[in-house]
Amino acid sequence: MEKSELQQVKEALDLYKRNPKLGKTQEAIAIESGVSYGTLKKISTGETKNPGSESIRKLYEYFSERSNGKR
Repeated sequence: MEKSELQQVKEALDLYKRNPKLGKTQEAIAIESGVSYGTLKKISTGETKNPGSESIRKLYEYFSERSNGKR
């Protein structure tokens, strides 16, 4: 079963939180992805169980581009 975009975004946020050597803070990710820091924080802590599709799309694209070396 393929992971949902939301699950992939949560895993990427967790990876960045656990590994500061990746060089991105949540603040920087928020700015670069176009998602507010508050929304990003709520997604990463699980405070919001059903974030908006636009936020997930932006974060998914951001992390997809980074994993493909575009950023």
